[in-house]
Amino acid sequence: IHNKTESVEKKNSAQQALREAFDPFFGALHEGLKQLDKIVRTHEKAKAEANGNKRSFVDRKTKALKSALEALHTEVKNAESDYKHIHWLQGKLRMRMSRVFVSWRPWKK
Repeated sequence: IHNKTESVEKKNSAQQALREAFDPFFGALHEGLKQLDKIVRTHEKAKAEANGNKRSFVDRKTKALKSALEALHTEVKNAESDYKHIHWLQGKLRMRMSRVFVSWRPWKK
């Protein structure tokens, strides 16, 4: 059982390192999406001002861009959710493993 535990701990540590490596990636990705959202809003505002401040005016290309941007936001959120779920599961696994080792003492009867 000790070898299996070491193997699980090594895999768990490797997964944690991978998740930690992705944390800055997702942070930068969110920041980039925020900037892109801001650029699209600025573009919409400029188009509206060019059309006499009609805020409701949005051309087809801008609508398509906003739709694609929304889909990208959803995909990023889903991908990041998977990594957060892995982190949560690893925390649960660590708690369970520590409880098992505390309660399992073959030398005591």
